[in-house]
Amino acid sequence: MRGALGSALRALVCTAPRRRCETCSHAKGCSFPEYWQPIRETPRGPLYRLPPWLLRVAWRGEELAVTLRLFGQARGDSARFRIALESALARGLTPARRPFLPVTPTVEVPALGWSPAEVNLQHPLLVYFRSPLRLIRDGSPSAGAPDFATLVRAAARRWRLAALSWGWPSPPDRLPEMRVEAFRSEVRWEDHTRRSARQRATLTLGGLVGWASYEGEWAVAVDYLRVASLLGLGKLTTHGFGQVEFGLEHPAPTPHG
Repeated sequence: MRGALGSALRALVCTAPRRRCETCSHAKGCSFPEYWQPIRETPRGPLYRLPPWLLRVAWRGEELAVTLRLFGQARGDSARFRIALESALARGLTPARRPFLPVTPTVEVPALGWSPAEVNLQHPLLVYFRSPLRLIRDGSPSAGAPDFATLVRAAARRWRLAALSWGWPSPPDRLPEMRVEAFRSEVRWEDHTRRSARQRATLTLGGLVGWASYEGEWAVAVDYLRVASLLGLGKLTTHGFGQVEFGLEHPAPTPHG
């Protein structure tokens, strides 16, 4: 889906579609590299900025549910992204070019980050890893459920990138002090394969899926969790990895009488 969207968007905006962006003389005034692989404009920060979009795809029965989130400058170009998305789906996915036509009209709604009610902040936090989570430690992806401080640091990195890329307010200079313990978890490693047309190879990439719960002073980091619910965590988020959702673990009701 990511590759199909990229091809459709490039066909829509590119004036020299047969050239690579790195060597194209029109790249400086073209919106495609700015949308697809934006590079920093100042010496500060990483070489590549966050693309101003995030794609989520899931099966619902026999239907494909597709969500495209737009950030920064892409919010003012939502019509162009919608046309590219619908074109990519109609053209077809997989080598068989299976088309997906909308069963309901495309709608635009504001993307709101996770915001728990204050009355529930004393409950244990539940974190669902909906798509493979790749948090790198010592050069390799972590193979076990992350501790809470690791999740907050990963969210802080995404927040800083968003500030550099789209002008978001920067996160605090220091992470909040908190005492949080992992309560329970159930995670597994899940591999996915994808075909890279550019590399002419089939790649296998994986990460953690499942859930974990945390007890303690997690509420002091709720702003970081809100960012994570919008942007995801870890590596390969534009490939659909790192999608996380948050919830609260309520105690079981006690019988009366």
